[in-house]
Amino acid sequence: LYSEWTLHAENGKRYHSVLKRLLTAIRAKLKPNDKLLTTFLLKVPHIPKDVYDILHEYCQDTKAIERMSLGLYTLRDLALQRPPCRAPVLRLLLKYTAHQNESLRTAAIRLV
Repeated sequence: LYSEWTLHAENGKRYHSVLKRLLTAIRAKLKPNDKLLTTFLLKVPHIPKDVYDILHEYCQDTKAIERMSLGLYTLRDLALQRPPCRAPVLRLLLKYTAHQNESLRTAAIRLV
């Protein structure tokens, strides 16, 4: 993944495509409470907007509380450990503090 990013840093299309496919595969294969997603995202060289959309889907999954929690904790860890991600991630977390779903809202309030 890193080589895709460095080789195609000018346009990044291939990197974004590979990253999105990896995240889709991770979601399909991992258990909802597996921390591999967080670890992986903390180590990738660049986090494009598509990743925030995928994390948004995780957080919206209120039927699988573990997956929703994983999405929220991943957002929190990105805000704490990846300063370039801080602003968009905090916007998402703050948005969830006023969400209509009570479990998502409560979890987001505790994190923020």
